[in-house]
Amino acid sequence: MHLIACKVIVFISTLTTDNKRKVFAVDDSIYDKNRSKKLELLSKVYDHVADCYLYGFRFLTLALTDGISLIPIDFSFLGGKNIRCSANPNIDKRSNGGKRRFEATLKAPDVLLSMIDGVRNIISNGSYIVFDSWFCTPSLIRRLRERCLHVTGRLMNNDMYYLFRRNSIDQFFTLSQLFEKLKKIPKAVRERQQQTPDILGSLCVALSSVKENGEELPAIPVKIVFLQNRNAPGKKA
Repeated sequence: MHLIACKVIVFISTLTTDNKRKVFAVDDSIYDKNRSKKLELLSKVYDHVADCYLYGFRFLTLALTDGISLIPIDFSFLGGKNIRCSANPNIDKRSNGGKRRFEATLKAPDVLLSMIDGVRNIISNGSYIVFDSWFCTPSLIRRLRERCLHVTGRLMNNDMYYLFRRNSIDQFFTLSQLFEKLKKIPKAVRERQQQTPDILGSLCVALSSVKENGEELPAIPVKIVFLQNRNAPGKKA
């Protein structure tokens, strides 16, 4: 699959301009195996589309897109916490089957980083990684930035704090509090930022510094763009 993807990408690149940025999309879907009973590492997973639990796997996919074409590069089947059938203990862990079974027990961000490291001949420095809110965590963003990759993702409206500097004063705000700050910015300033009707405005903040292995990692500057929720026009995303 990797070799075929390389040949397709080389052919596609001849049809696009050189200054077009490479965007790699990451997403997971549910691989339904509800009828199986003895499948190794079969897990109980939650399907957000059907809004129910079922037995199967999470199908994690890494793909390249130019806005028109979508070229899959790598994939992985991931189990869940509630495993119905354990893996065969007689499988040699050094074999490809043993490695795949071990990979299915890892967390999705760790598998994603492993997939990206394995295809760095395709994902060059400065490329963009796009994913939804399930992957958009500060730790994953930090680890991708360490690999000289840019990140675009949708944030969860939770209790995570962002560092906001105004008039040389550092303050920490949640996403909802930042939106309240955005509404206080003069309308003329927000209209200059509004390139499309869906964009309500943007703020430049930072992911706060953290300590890891006794070393303090610096803050990472990020830009938060607030968009109008198309599915619910009365609400903000």
